[in-house]
Amino acid sequence: MRIYKKTAVAVLGLSAALLGGGVSAAPVTLTGTYVSYSFDDADLGLFGAASLSGDNLVFTPSNFTASSDGVQFSFQTINITVSANTGYLLSAFNLTESGG
Repeated sequence: MRIYKKTAVAVLGLSAALLGGGVSAAPVTLTGTYVSYSFDDADLGLFGAASLSGDNLVFTPSNFTASSDGVQFSFQTINITVSANTGYLLSAFNLTESGG
């Protein structure tokens, strides 16, 4: 019976850690003149702060490094919903990445 108690305690502890340790989602919508961008700001990570410049979504990463010598690369994904505001249709989309 002692083995079952240890297993039960381990399962309960692991369950509590998995269920209680998550970061809560913080949905954000940035609204421009013609389009709106919706995303979870807890997922920004390497992208840095998000803001709008006109209708363009701009990220300002800080303290970010990646090298091109094949040793260090950084990858991160964020899901963004792009919606045309009421009265407008989305007819084209452009994605640009730049930095130095």
